Amino acid sequence: MVSESFAKIFPLRSPYKTALSVIECAAMCLQDAGCTVIAFNMEERLCRVAGISNQTPVKDEMIELLSWPRWQFFRFRDCSAIPVKEKNICFKISVTKDWFSHDQLCMNKMRGRMLELQSMEDLYFWQKALYHFSYHSKYFVGATESNVGSGEFRWTRSGQAVDLAMWDDDEIHKDLAGIQACAYLDAEKFDSKLKRAPCNVSSYSGFCVLYPLSQ
Repeated sequence: MVSESFAKIFPLRSPYKTALSVIECAAMCLQDAGCTVIAFNMEERLCRVAGISNQTPVKDEMIELLSWPRWQFFRFRDCSAIPVKEKNICFKISVTKDWFSHDQLCMNKMRGRMLELQSMEDLYFWQKALYHFSYHSKYFVGATESNVGSGEFRWTRSGQAVDLAMWDDDEIHKDLAGIQACAYLDAEKFDSKLKRAPCNVSSYSGFCVLYPLSQ
C-alpha cells in the first residue's frame, strides 16, 4: 500500500496486477509531455508516472533516483554531457538493428559505446538490471568475434579479450557455420551469462553506454 501523498504525486498508469516492464512504463512517460519521472514496482510490475520538475527535459535515458519500499524511481534527462561514475552511468537502448548498425548509432549519434563488461560483478549487475528493465528482449553488447570461426571474442572499446567465465556453458563451443558472431545478453533469464549470435541478426536491441569522459 502506498501513501496518499505518494499516490497523489504518482498516479497509477497500469491497471492493478497488469505486468509491465520498465521500458513499457518509460514509453508511457515519453508519450506524456508533462512526465519527467517514473516510479516502478519491481515485484508487481506496476507503473506510475509524474512531472516532478518542469526543468527536467523528457529524454529516453534513465537514471535511478532513490528507493521507496518496493518501488524504484527513474528520472529522464539528457545525460550525454555530464560526468558519470561507477554504476551510476547513463545508458541508451536502440532497437531491432544488426550489431554493426547498433555500434555506429551508439558512437555517432548517442556519443557512447556498446556495453563492455570488465568483471563478473559488471556482468551480474547489468544482467539483473536488464531483467528488470525489459524481461523479454535480447541486447547486443560490445564484443565481437576477432576472426570468423575463431571463437575468440574481444571488447571493441578496450580491445581486451572476453573472459571465458562470462559465457553461458553451452555458448563456449557454439559454431555459427562461418558467420561472424557477436555477444548479447538475454534479459529473459535472471542469471543468464553472455550468449553469441550472428552479428547480422536484426531483431535484437543494442545496449549503448555513455562512459565517463576520463575512461
